[in-house]
Amino acid sequence: MAAHVSGPIVRMPIEDNQHVRQGQLLFEVDPRPYQSVVDRAEANLALTNLQIKALKDVIRSAGSHKRQLQASLAYDSQYLGRIEPLLNRHFVTANDVFNAHSRVDADQAAVSSAFSDVSRAQNELG
Repeated sequence: MAAHVSGPIVRMPIEDNQHVRQGQLLFEVDPRPYQSVVDRAEANLALTNLQIKALKDVIRSAGSHKRQLQASLAYDSQYLGRIEPLLNRHFVTANDVFNAHSRVDADQAAVSSAFSDVSRAQNELG
């Protein structure tokens, strides 16, 4: 007879030379080392699930930030389109148009960065 697992025997409900039936419990191996491995694996699984949730939250947050920046870009682009024709009629200054161009350029860079942030967050999740 050979056991599938090793370890100290904690209980042996039979006696020497006792007749046994098929399926009858012969001995019980200490379950604590194996339970320790199971507990550690369950803790690692719980930690991994928390990390996955955190990464999904990062993805959601990055996506929201990206949409916010896209809205800002759309607004600033529309504003630039409205004030550029007013420069020739002297209703706005060249500095106003320059500032509007600068805001659009900054918004475009921020949106590009936000796309990268979302992509990086998705890659971290796997």
